[in-house]
Amino acid sequence: MHNHLYLNLIDYAKLREFLHVNWDYLLDGRGNNVDEMWDTFTSLITEGMNAFVPKHLHRSINSKKNFQPFNADLRHLVHRKHRLWNHWIKSRNGQVYKEYKIVRNKVKRETVKLIQKEQAKISAECKSNPMKFWKYVNRKTKNKDNVSDLKW
Repeated sequence: MHNHLYLNLIDYAKLREFLHVNWDYLLDGRGNNVDEMWDTFTSLITEGMNAFVPKHLHRSINSKKNFQPFNADLRHLVHRKHRLWNHWIKSRNGQVYKEYKIVRNKVKRETVKLIQKEQAKISAECKSNPMKFWKYVNRKTKNKDNVSDLKW
């Protein structure tokens, strides 16, 4: 995991104001060598980036691979479904399996509702936030390579 910069959200006015310094005085070559001037320059630029460039923690691709917009209720239902499945596998009790099927169907219903809600939100914001729309489109239209046919 590493920090990822939002370069399209930089506050350029404040960054420009922050970098409005007397560069001649700051990088005066009389007493400083080139390395000291470079360190001064990079520390000022880094300080400005830390202050005025938004960041977010970038997780690995694998953690986003199967992302679903889960809420706490759905997470609880999924946990309950898993526990019921394990209980049924151990006991093979018909009543436990009926309860599992009820919870499984609830999980499916809630998942579909959340996905539809997310799609409605994206479609409502597509004019004001086209980046979110195109991220969704690209995520859904990626071609996944399947195993090719075996030759005889």
